[in-house]
Amino acid sequence: MKKLILSLMLLFVFSSVSCAMENITTPISQIIIQDPRETTIYTNNWTNDDAAVQFRLSWLGFLIRITNNTEAPMLLIWNKSAFVDVNGESHRLMPGETRMIHSAQAIPETMIPPHTSYAPMAVAEGYYINTNVDYKFILDYPVNIGFWGGWGLKKPTSKEYKMFAQKYQGREIGLILCLNIRGEDNYFKFNMPLEFDKELDSLPEIDAEGNIVEDKNIPIGITLQEATVIEVKENSVAAKAGINTGDVILEINAKPVADITDLHKYIESRYNDGRTVMVLCQRGTDKSMITLKK
Repeated sequence: MKKLILSLMLLFVFSSVSCAMENITTPISQIIIQDPRETTIYTNNWTNDDAAVQFRLSWLGFLIRITNNTEAPMLLIWNKSAFVDVNGESHRLMPGETRMIHSAQAIPETMIPPHTSYAPMAVAEGYYINTNVDYKFILDYPVNIGFWGGWGLKKPTSKEYKMFAQKYQGREIGLILCLNIRGEDNYFKFNMPLEFDKELDSLPEIDAEGNIVEDKNIPIGITLQEATVIEVKENSVAAKAGINTGDVILEINAKPVADITDLHKYIESRYNDGRTVMVLCQRGTDKSMITLKK
């Protein structure tokens, strides 16, 4: 009964505002499993004059970063946001730290001050941790079964992962965010077609210990003077991604360049390890996020 009431509430909220919802399509081509030593990676990016939204699909939920570009405080309305699963059903969205909250309780809005960012792990009710304290994934990602039960995720080069990718290829999930901007609720639905299998053949070969078997290093094709791009080779990885001569690199995967010893090596090594590299560039007065993905 509780789930039925929640579904009806979500249906009422979103049907009543459907005409005011902005639909954004941003495909998901892989689930990124965050290395604890790595800076946060965002693979999907969208922005307008009021807000910027970055997120990635993880094995337990969504890591989201919302930036308020306005001069006034902005609210993320959790009780009007939702996750839409592969069957088109809506699930309550909540910050990860409150995942054990009772479904009847309201979740307070999160205030984002002007020109600042908020970066929570967002989870869907009934998924992250269920009542038996077992992991339940947004998608049934294949795991290694050990002596103490399921732990450790199958690698993208495994047979199990390829079967998983083929199962979900062509299907779609969604993320609905309600942002109160200047006193008005604005709804943004991120439609995410799943395209896992499109790049499986190009992934590097990985052994049982997780090491790349074959060295397939590809130069990204830029020359740097400190953090400034002074040359971009024609038809290179960087050129195809949209990096231009004169761009000033500010961050790599949300890590400031001031914290990186060898910027070129840092970018190229991560790219060739098969990781998605998000490059934040300053171009004149504008900033743009450029994705390098093998």
